[in-house]
Amino acid sequence: MTYQFWLIAGFVLCVIEMFTMTFVLVWFGLSGILVGILTCLGIFTSSNLGVQALIFAILSAVMTGIWLSIQKKWKIRSLAGQSKESVLGTEGIVKNVRIHPEGTTGSVKFILPVFGHDEWEFVLKQNEVSQDDQALVHGDRVAIIDIVGQKLVVKKA
Repeated sequence: MTYQFWLIAGFVLCVIEMFTMTFVLVWFGLSGILVGILTCLGIFTSSNLGVQALIFAILSAVMTGIWLSIQKKWKIRSLAGQSKESVLGTEGIVKNVRIHPEGTTGSVKFILPVFGHDEWEFVLKQNEVSQDDQALVHGDRVAIIDIVGQKLVVKKA
């Protein structure tokens, strides 16, 4: 096949990728463009379709594999869209504490996002927690025991 075929096929795949937004077709498109460039430079003859297809398949597999391994490292696992019960017991670290007459409040940071956020406001109500829980300080580990509105109810872990 001629280099024009590979260039056009590659560009078409890249354009289709813009509509699918899956980041899969772009690697096939770039592979097609690279095969087209290599054919245009004379590295492959236009009649050597088997070698061109093999190089296209190898480039596509390698680029897709590299992308998937990078994406796997960057992927943030969040519990957004999950039910309240799925986060009960999740532990985090107290970032700051504020003591009020009506209870202890503050913010807690989680290693993995809880409902899409890694930092949440928490509340400790005096009548529902032990004396030990009221002495929370920065760096303490706490676990979620309930969710009330936009705040987490926590206890010392």
